[in-house]
Amino acid sequence: MQNEEIMEKLCLRPIVEIPTFFTEHPDGLTIIKNKDSFRVMYPEMVNFNTLKYHIRNVIKNEPSAIMVTHTNAENSTLSFKEHIKIIKVAIETAGEIPIIAGTGSNSTAEAIELTLAAEDLKATAALIPLPYYNRPPIKGVKLHMRTIKKYAKTIPLIMCLHQERSNSEINAETVIQLMKEGTIQGLLIENCERDLITNIIENHPPNCKVFSSDRLMPALMSLGAEGVVSSVANFDFARIDKIFQMLKSKNYNGITGLQNELQFICATMKHVVRPISLKTILSILDDQFEERFRSPLCPMSQMHKKCLVNMLNHCNIT
Repeated sequence: MQNEEIMEKLCLRPIVEIPTFFTEHPDGLTIIKNKDSFRVMYPEMVNFNTLKYHIRNVIKNEPSAIMVTHTNAENSTLSFKEHIKIIKVAIETAGEIPIIAGTGSNSTAEAIELTLAAEDLKATAALIPLPYYNRPPIKGVKLHMRTIKKYAKTIPLIMCLHQERSNSEINAETVIQLMKEGTIQGLLIENCERDLITNIIENHPPNCKVFSSDRLMPALMSLGAEGVVSSVANFDFARIDKIFQMLKSKNYNGITGLQNELQFICATMKHVVRPISLKTILSILDDQFEERFRSPLCPMSQMHKKCLVNMLNHCNIT
């Protein structure tokens, strides 16, 4: 399947970005001392049984794809071995549903290593966030993405743009150039200035696709974004898909109430970081899930949990 066809298919229905599930683990970490260095390791604690259980539930809704090992998955805390095994298990469990693997890193070399592994496992696409917090200049952004593509030649690359965390100076010309030259085949916008978003959407080549986060979906799709990546779809796929299809078809009858509810859901989840709020919601709705996180993340307060319960009741999410 050609990259253009893959991108088209990823825009048919919402993409579900799923978390990583952990088991209870013994207190403390494993510390290995070598001659001149220390290595700190987590115990084996990814709960692959729960991961497979959740994927099987998600694919019943027939999403365009499932995204693993991105920020909802606490990817910055995963070892390379865990990262790759999660991608492998997801591909084996999802069957015909495509898997998009988050393979980004602040280090270009590590991003290449992860992307090559995802390519070797036959992931459908790789999601590459611009490096967070070390904030490379525009020249560094181009070098980062082009170097990854130089080695990972066949897997489609979707660049993820969160302007506050990555590069406040990023411009539409850079993004569109990377699209036109074939370095990236898609762009996920998580947080961006409106003028930048508008410029990218209006001028990007038709063989590349722009994806929105669920929070920005109404605004970005009204401007012309073609797809959506959603964490809310983990527990409320029907609502996300209904809004998505109405926006795609420009059928806005009754959409205002749905959009207001979506914004209420997203605002309530924003009280704490998404991985915590998402896994807490899943644990409220299904006893199969537990509120287990990898340090430095931890369970939310009872006050914030009560807010989530009230939101679920208000929106009739069961």
